Amino acid sequence: MPLLAEAIVRVGKALDSSQRLKLYHQFYPVLVSFHQWLYRERDPKQQGLVVQVHPAETALESSPAMMAELDNHPLNWWRKGMHQPSSSSTNNKLNSLVLSSVQQNLRRNGYNNQKILTSKAFAIQDVAFNAVLIRNNQLLKQIASTINQSLPASLLKAIKASQTSFDSLWDPQSNQYCAREFHSNRILTEPSIGGLLALYSSVLSKERSTILVDQLKQSDLFGANFPLSTVPINSSWYQAANINQGAASPVINWLLIDGLLRNGYQQEATVLRHNSLSMISSFGCYEAFNSDSGNGLGAANCASTAAIAIDLMLNPIA
Repeated sequence: MPLLAEAIVRVGKALDSSQRLKLYHQFYPVLVSFHQWLYRERDPKQQGLVVQVHPAETALESSPAMMAELDNHPLNWWRKGMHQPSSSSTNNKLNSLVLSSVQQNLRRNGYNNQKILTSKAFAIQDVAFNAVLIRNNQLLKQIASTINQSLPASLLKAIKASQTSFDSLWDPQSNQYCAREFHSNRILTEPSIGGLLALYSSVLSKERSTILVDQLKQSDLFGANFPLSTVPINSSWYQAANINQGAASPVINWLLIDGLLRNGYQQEATVLRHNSLSMISSFGCYEAFNSDSGNGLGAANCASTAAIAIDLMLNPIA
């Protein structure tokens, strides 16, 4: 996820003004190069939406939308009809094999983005990735302004296109932001928390933001015992103990808290902050948590979860 500008700005806030300027000057060329690379290598149609060529590049690598897309992809012809929505070690192993086959295809193409994106291989425009990029574009502009630098005109054009094009990921039939298959422009409608991460971008209309926040508060969607589940609890894909298909993720919660605050939803952000800290305090600094029982999942003593807990504790919502 393209969170580098966010990291630099947050570190800068902890420094005095002279140290902050030094930090910004040091990392500004790197940030510009990174954002230019994303648009040059991963936006060949110059739409403003960056393409992901492996599910691991998204916030939720085995989310329902990603796995449903891979189930039907020619690359994985051998898996047709083998999907099992229920929790099973067999299905987890199949997921791993599918993700591995995508990786092997990248290797066969020499990790050359032009070859990959013209070979009809797996390629999607993910909501969460592009929402994070849009927000970090804003922060990059803030850094540039602080140190009196002008961003390259081509990058400014791409940044503007991103904000304009993001709304094309909205699906009016399901009332959600959805990932899109790059080659066919087909919308991937399997719901997950990824659609709500559109709030992090801060470029949504008030109407769209309200729809997403209302979904966030619906008990039949995201009303798990330990929120927020990465998949709606009424989905056939929902597995409370699967990190990408139903568990609660501190990283996702943190992104949503930030997005809710910047969109003016202070009460909702306060509730999610409290629930996230309570979960971490009760069960420890795990990578994720079972959204039914609260039990820790994945890596224990997870550095990112510890950092999120510290940030949330040090920054109470007024």
